[in-house]
Amino acid sequence: MGSIFISYDRDSRPIAITLAADVESLGHNAWFDQEISGGLAWWDQILAQVRQCDVFLFVLNPQTLESVACKSEYLYAADLGKAILPILVSDHVATDLLPPALSRIQFVDYRTADRDAAFRLARALNSIPPSEPLPLSLPTPPPAPISYLGSLAERVDSTSLSY
Repeated sequence: MGSIFISYDRDSRPIAITLAADVESLGHNAWFDQEISGGLAWWDQILAQVRQCDVFLFVLNPQTLESVACKSEYLYAADLGKAILPILVSDHVATDLLPPALSRIQFVDYRTADRDAAFRLARALNSIPPSEPLPLSLPTPPPAPISYLGSLAERVDSTSLSY
């Protein structure tokens, strides 16, 4: 198997690092945004990695489910026909209330990153159907999840007020 994209929120960085190490130990290439270097358009790099990945791992916890960036990533991956594998890492997720793109897919229980969880992850990675080839016409990429405050400040700065 080729590359595996790991989608996570900032608060889940420690579990993303553990998950990436476990994925690498299983003989796969893991990628998550810690590999983006300065000077690059970070959102374009993330979307390029989503397009190139063979499997899209989604760290399943309340913070990631609420993250605008993570939602955009998994919806884009679904639009591209990528194989998506949700990884449950929290007891505080109502698995019966997952978004449609995730609720149709059996998740891997990774709440305790132990030997059994590693075996579940290995079985899932070895049995997941391959991603579809990229469509000839790529779906419209989602916009960068940046704060609206930046554009508001820019608009205020560019507006001149008069008496």
